[in-house]
Amino acid sequence: MRYYSGLGAALMLAAACCGAAAAETVHGRVFNDINGNGSWDAGEPGVPGVGVSNGRQVVATDQEGRYALDIEGDAILFVIKPSHWQVTLDPVTKLPRHYYVHRPEGSPELKFPGVAPTGPLPASVDFALTPRDEHGPFTALCFGDTQPRNQMEVDFVSHDVVEELQGAQVAFGITLGDLVFDNLDMLPQIAGGVGTLGLPWYHVIGNHDINFDTPDYERQAETYARVFGPPYYSFNYGKVHFLALNDIYWEVENKRYHGELGEAQLQFIREDLALVPKDYLIVPLMHIPLQDVADREQLLELLRPFPNTFSIASHWHRQSHFYFGAEEGWHGEGQHHHLVQGASCGSWWGGSLDELGIPHATMSDGVPNGYALLDFDGTNYRVRYQASRRPASYQMNVWAPESITPAEGPATEVVANIFSGSERSSVRMRVRDHGDWTPMTQFRGLDPFYVANKDRELALASLLARAEGIEAPDDRELKRVVNDNAAIVGRSLPDPRETDHLWKAALPAGLPAGYHVIEVETTDQFGQRESGTRIIRVVATN
Repeated sequence: MRYYSGLGAALMLAAACCGAAAAETVHGRVFNDINGNGSWDAGEPGVPGVGVSNGRQVVATDQEGRYALDIEGDAILFVIKPSHWQVTLDPVTKLPRHYYVHRPEGSPELKFPGVAPTGPLPASVDFALTPRDEHGPFTALCFGDTQPRNQMEVDFVSHDVVEELQGAQVAFGITLGDLVFDNLDMLPQIAGGVGTLGLPWYHVIGNHDINFDTPDYERQAETYARVFGPPYYSFNYGKVHFLALNDIYWEVENKRYHGELGEAQLQFIREDLALVPKDYLIVPLMHIPLQDVADREQLLELLRPFPNTFSIASHWHRQSHFYFGAEEGWHGEGQHHHLVQGASCGSWWGGSLDELGIPHATMSDGVPNGYALLDFDGTNYRVRYQASRRPASYQMNVWAPESITPAEGPATEVVANIFSGSERSSVRMRVRDHGDWTPMTQFRGLDPFYVANKDRELALASLLARAEGIEAPDDRELKRVVNDNAAIVGRSLPDPRETDHLWKAALPAGLPAGYHVIEVETTDQFGQRESGTRIIRVVATN
């Protein structure tokens, strides 16, 4: 039986609805682009053993760099970037141009334009590679949801995140979906802004990046495909194999989505991983966290033969580390580490505006918006969170009351929100010059700074509502009046959400009157040590 390509598991059904398309065989080559013009020229050798896919089947090029794949109707063909090679990059945005979108009749008519008609299949679909030294350690930038609604919020991404990274000495970047917020006209804009970094940039599709008016599931990513190419693919760098997955399944009739990879994508993953050495680190990248993906266990089973795995998602606009075992469907060695990365847009670009007119965008778990630095050294990896426009040392907030009496010390809890903390973190506290270090206890709760921030917003919203003559506004009215005045006060924040990256400990007894420095230190699962402080006043009573 021949394999069929497409964006989802049911492409053959779409072809049947529109009139069955004749099967075709795609021929092409993967070659060393010696002169860098992106086209094959006589004398440029083929590159053997490179994976090429139609979105379902994966074949390896022969000794001359040639391949053949079957397709039927619409398809996206792409090359799997091998280690020590670079695919062609767009000269402006630096987006990888590792694919060919085949839409003979073009995309259907949609609110946001898809792919223009491509006409007949070319005689040869070729993919250019150029050599690249990928030996030794490397670092990748990782953005969670950037999610701008409009050009103003695209500019927030530029000013709040991208500007400080100009000149960053990293290998490439990744954005984990929800590149935009339903307005697909912003896809080229966000690509342009991030493209100023001059880095190869790989994208994952999110639930706010699809065509909601698609006539069927198979065409949910037509606008995305026009800008970024295939909604799932893979690439190698050094000894790391990255799987950029599409776990968004749009239920056309119900007008809602759920997390699912689907049979076609799972087949692609199976055939893709068959070409990957077992001593590579496998890193799936996705938008919806694994906990909410219907066929999570099938993916984890495909990862099981590899002793080194690590996966990253976003979507929740919060940050958490998870360690999967048998109960979660992981039956490989040890535990599978799954990171839910905080959003670069934070709380959807909400919160009050700073002196530059940018929202603080703190997430509902109290973590500031930002991005991650992913360090790789062979199959070893390390994650470090970076809050936007903050020093690298800003890794926690430490909360305590502004003042206490001497007698209140032992009954007063200090709370530390360790932004990238996990169950594998150790945390301790002391009051400088007043006793030894004491362990802090991890707990699940609300970040006290975020709660206070939200309370201030609600107080302001009540004032705005009363100015409109609304004496007893409900939650919906409070949110509306804030958003109606967003240009002045910023958009409304989400309600506080519980998080498990909080630690607490009581102050020691016998603190004398005066100012005291609370010190908190943490060491994470990678051995990275961080610290934070808070000043508290002890006020003598008469």
